[in-house]
Amino acid sequence: MNFEENLLSYLPKDVVKGILGAQQKERVNSLILNTRKIKSEDFVALFPKVKKHPFINNVFTYDKNDYQFGKSWLFDNGVIYLIDTSSLLVSYLLSTEKQLVDYFESKKHLLGLDMCSAPGGKLISFLLSSTSINFEFIANDLNFKRVIELEKNVERQGFDNVIIANNDLEKIDSNFENTFDLIILDAPCSGSAMFRKNEQALKERSMNKVLKFQSIQKRLLSSAIKMLNKGGFISYSTCSFSKEENEDVILDIIKSHPDIEVIDLSNNKQFYRHSSLPQAIHLFPNLYQGEGQFICILHKKGVRQERQLKKSNKSTQYDNILKELNLSFLNTKLINEEIFANNNIIDLSKLNVIKPGLDIGTYNKGIFTPSFHLAHFLDSTSSIKLNEEEFKSYLHGDQIKKELNLKNGFYTVSYLDINLGYTKYVNGQLKNFYPKGLRH
Repeated sequence: MNFEENLLSYLPKDVVKGILGAQQKERVNSLILNTRKIKSEDFVALFPKVKKHPFINNVFTYDKNDYQFGKSWLFDNGVIYLIDTSSLLVSYLLSTEKQLVDYFESKKHLLGLDMCSAPGGKLISFLLSSTSINFEFIANDLNFKRVIELEKNVERQGFDNVIIANNDLEKIDSNFENTFDLIILDAPCSGSAMFRKNEQALKERSMNKVLKFQSIQKRLLSSAIKMLNKGGFISYSTCSFSKEENEDVILDIIKSHPDIEVIDLSNNKQFYRHSSLPQAIHLFPNLYQGEGQFICILHKKGVRQERQLKKSNKSTQYDNILKELNLSFLNTKLINEEIFANNNIIDLSKLNVIKPGLDIGTYNKGIFTPSFHLAHFLDSTSSIKLNEEEFKSYLHGDQIKKELNLKNGFYTVSYLDINLGYTKYVNGQLKNFYPKGLRH
């Protein structure tokens, strides 16, 4: 059964025709803003040809002939994140569906898990959309190379509530039964929505591949349900249009898990619903401006136990550094000369952790060097402001002459009130600590 035949097995002819026709058209490019770093109106003033998304805040579409945002310093410094508008619907629904919002806002010390996180788009967009929600997240991925890219993206955004991990969660899920309040499962799939940008994916597509992924999806979803706290939610999504990887997976799972119910998502004429599971939605490219997505949100019945923070009042040898940085409120620990901060609401000993929270910097033999991650966690209030010429020099990796009424030491530098990274001010010279991999 080829792709078209597979679609026709459960969709009306006019819908299939629309999907196939839309996949022949140009892709839509989109991004989400980090409004901690830039206001929406300021971004539009800088880039007037962008277009606002019709209903998702701080999301814009653009033409690559106008702007090459993927090569921009704005991307390198976490001001923008490039992500398809279909993928953004996961974070939008998690941030706007009343049942979820009411639940999240009524609870303390929420713990989330992004099971197949890399490169981080769904988690990043959720955190950018949900600044008031008190979440600590485990961002996990099985593929180590992709985890490294995930780590970079989290650093750029400056998140202080994301722990990066590299695990096969199916092998260790029994350690985390009834643990997470929200699980994001963007499951590996046959990738129908990727056919427009990857013709090779279409050539390699087969029903055997669809069914292989279906088996993986069922296993991952069963594992997610085991790890989900009572009262919590799972967002299940794929970029496949095949019913076998979407409705069939959910229908099979809820038969064997009577404590799981499907949330009826809000209606929109751009969403497609299939009669076999009308609570879930498809984003088809002929109806919604994006590559495509299937989204279903599940709820685990029962009453959640409140979680307590494991705060440490123990003083450390670098307390004075934290005071100088106004970071004394953070719960920190020193690991192999690196100072990290997280809320300590989960035992990390059962996980292969790559980064256990906010990377504050290195502390070696009493000498502290702040991190790129910390520069993007902090706002630009106390930064050294760079003019356009100095900004270009900093991005190039150059030292900058600048006489300032400051004592020698480390400072963040900013351009347009956006932190870029650290510099070390020494007697009228700004020594450059911008990451070498980002210099241009």
